[in-house]
Amino acid sequence: MRRIQFFEIGDLPWCPALIRDAFTDYLRYAQDRFRPYLAAAPLLHRAIERSGAGRIVDLCSGAAGPWPHLLPALSGVGCHVSVNLTDKFINRAALSRLCAQLPEHLTFTPEPVDATAVPERLAGFRTIFSAFHHFPPPL
Repeated sequence: MRRIQFFEIGDLPWCPALIRDAFTDYLRYAQDRFRPYLAAAPLLHRAIERSGAGRIVDLCSGAAGPWPHLLPALSGVGCHVSVNLTDKFINRAALSRLCAQLPEHLTFTPEPVDATAVPERLAGFRTIFSAFHHFPPPL
């Protein structure tokens, strides 16, 4: 079956922030409820160890994705890292709230970051969760 590239309203530049933020808030709720990426913590830990990185740059973070659950899981296996959350369309309220709860571990980049052109200043181990469908196959 051939892949079909659809679009999401929230990906369009003219989409109101209120609607886009509602999408990412819902996704965050679903991740809080079901924790689908928690099982990836041991793999992520090994990859971070191999890279020698002490910082993660999370791309397409939305409303912070799995980090409220992944950070404690990583810490529990001895992997103490900080995470910088980024997004092209920033959900400032959600990211500010979460970063205030975990200030020693979480920060967010206040300017838009396009995951296809990450600035060099954002160095670290890069992650993307639940966002590859936003990119056409060549990307």
